[in-house]
Amino acid sequence: MEPITPQGANTVQPGNMVMSPEIWRDIFDAIEDPAFLHDVHFRVLLANRAYCRAAGVTEAQALGKPYWEVFPLGTGPLPGCKDAMDRKGHGGSQEEVSVGAKLFFSKGYTVHDDQGKSLHALHLLSDITAQRQADAALRKSQDLLQSIVENMPARIFWKDRDSRYVGCNTQFAKDFGYASPDELVGKTDFEMGRKDRAELYRADDKAVMDSGQPKLDYDESGTTPDSKTSWVRTSKVPLRDESKQVIGMLGLSQDITERKRIEVQKEQYFKFFMLSMDPMCIADPFGCFKQVNPAFMTLTGYSEAELVARPFLDFILPEDRQRTADEMALQVKLRPSLKFENHYLRKDGSAILLSWTAYFDGKEGVTYGIARDITLRKQDELALERANRALRTLSACNEALVRAGNEAELLDAICRLIVEVGGYRMAWVGFPEPDAAKTVRPVAQYGHEKEYLAAANISWADSERGHGPTGTAMRIGTVQINQNFLTNPALLPWREAALERGYQSSIALPLTSAAGTLGVLTLYAAAPDAFNETEVILLQELAGDLAFGIENLRTHAERDRIAHEQHHHTEILRQSLEESIKAIANTVEMRDPYTAGHQRRVGQLAAAIARELGLPEDTMRGIELAASIHDLGKISVPAEILAKPGKLTAIEFMLLKNHAQAGFDILKDIKFPWPIATMVWQHHERQDGSGYPQGLKGEQILLESRIMAVADVVEAMASHRPYRAALGIDSALQEIERGRGTVYDAAVVDACLRLFTEKRFTFSS
Repeated sequence: MEPITPQGANTVQPGNMVMSPEIWRDIFDAIEDPAFLHDVHFRVLLANRAYCRAAGVTEAQALGKPYWEVFPLGTGPLPGCKDAMDRKGHGGSQEEVSVGAKLFFSKGYTVHDDQGKSLHALHLLSDITAQRQADAALRKSQDLLQSIVENMPARIFWKDRDSRYVGCNTQFAKDFGYASPDELVGKTDFEMGRKDRAELYRADDKAVMDSGQPKLDYDESGTTPDSKTSWVRTSKVPLRDESKQVIGMLGLSQDITERKRIEVQKEQYFKFFMLSMDPMCIADPFGCFKQVNPAFMTLTGYSEAELVARPFLDFILPEDRQRTADEMALQVKLRPSLKFENHYLRKDGSAILLSWTAYFDGKEGVTYGIARDITLRKQDELALERANRALRTLSACNEALVRAGNEAELLDAICRLIVEVGGYRMAWVGFPEPDAAKTVRPVAQYGHEKEYLAAANISWADSERGHGPTGTAMRIGTVQINQNFLTNPALLPWREAALERGYQSSIALPLTSAAGTLGVLTLYAAAPDAFNETEVILLQELAGDLAFGIENLRTHAERDRIAHEQHHHTEILRQSLEESIKAIANTVEMRDPYTAGHQRRVGQLAAAIARELGLPEDTMRGIELAASIHDLGKISVPAEILAKPGKLTAIEFMLLKNHAQAGFDILKDIKFPWPIATMVWQHHERQDGSGYPQGLKGEQILLESRIMAVADVVEAMASHRPYRAALGIDSALQEIERGRGTVYDAAVVDACLRLFTEKRFTFSS
């Protein structure tokens, strides 16, 4: 395919010179960057040599093909190119194109006709890979420089020749109350709330920039945004351009406020060092005394000559030396201030406990120390700690006294709490045996016992085995204290076993009640002299509480035993009473064979109704028993009337109605747990007062009797009688529903209906 000459590209006449197409072609090929011309369909019309080299084709192979099939490869025209071709009027495109590892900048020139329609476009592809890489490297370098500036432990700032801020790091900006460095750019010190120092700062800046010489490491005071005095150590150097001309100034400052504070403190320290009432000393880098004040010499008994140049550790109690050295070395690594305690040897050989507060000056390598004699304070703290230990034990044990259900549980809990809460090594309780050897029998123990008690063979007799703290406390009833197993001769039989288990001291506390000594509570501690006066008083209170708890639990146990026996007796009486009621019911039914089982079935239904109403079990039991003898009064009615198959005369009916009153008269003097007699008396009463024998209404009738009334009617109607056949359950339920709220209690009727309709109640045979 022949190269297509674009419209208007035949000749050019600059002045009198005419340029032929061949010249145009040479110029086109001379362009070093890939260049090509395409038509409105994006087909290649011309391609220079650089383009063909980049595409790896000849121009003939490229002509007529869509350029994305040649170079740069793609799935369609470049977005900017397509947009430019679609637009009318003048325009072009600019966009970046990635080709493998290279990046090209494509600049397109679109040619239009007189109507603004696109005819073709010329593309120049510039390789900008190296430029982009250089830009990235520059950005990385700038980012690195910015990171260094931001993370340096100093405030950095730079100004122009007029002492206006050109830039700074974030920390410098924050020191003056600004959120970011950008807020300072263009400002002077006069505009930054520093008017009192602005003239001085400007003079320093001018001197550095005019002389071209740096001003290094000078201290300045200032005021922070929160009105506090601060100190900085500043250095300023001139900034120069490529021609070595000074164009500004770079400043670097470090906050030395804390350093200044320490220097002032050191000056003040030396002023009062010799006059201080507190013992003070200075040690050199080798840990030897360099200087001591009079108060230190008075405390230790040594003269200055006896202390200076001697190692500090030489005067520490031997068992404290290594620990003191280790603590000091560790603390110096973490911070310059030190705090530690050790036992210090005075010249007279006595040991005192000193609390040290020291400061290590790393620059000079010396240590400044202040000592406090805390011997008495430590003794008081130890006494208080022991009292608190006993108090915690007493409190915890009192809670156990309240919760304990029995004596064994109480004793086990007390021994455990004494060890776990009180921190004692072992605790146990022993009771006296009435045998010939007067043995002390362990009943509870907790802690580091390890068969100690099994081999101890402790007695409360007046013998060698009975002269220990436990046996003596049991025998004479007073507290016995052993402050040291190693030195107490009375503890010789148990010394070796005690020391093996870490027992250094012990106390035996008698458990005394009105009846005498119940037993002994014995405690063991891991240190000698462990029981002081206050602790003993609290432990005596604990022993008294424990004795009271034991006696109280024993009293409760005896009371519970008696109560159990009484309850058992009551149950027997109640069972006998119920059996008697059943016998009476059976007697009535034997006399009236036609109503045999009636009372029992009424009892079943009445109890079921009571349960449906949610009444207590005891109440249900009473209702069932009352119902089982509710017709007891019929025993006074002649048998002929009870068994008469026909209708009763008025006199006969009056005699029959009297059975409710007769039943009450029989039962009224019997002491039942329930109102049995009244229930029987009222079982024929009705809500509207139409019942008998008293004509009671509504709430005047016992609820139990209202329940029995409904149960009585339902069972009677459903069962056979001499004077009529059984009417059935349905008729009985219709009857009580008809009288609901008027004749019968509404709630009782509803409960009865639910039993039959929803819960399928049936009488048992």
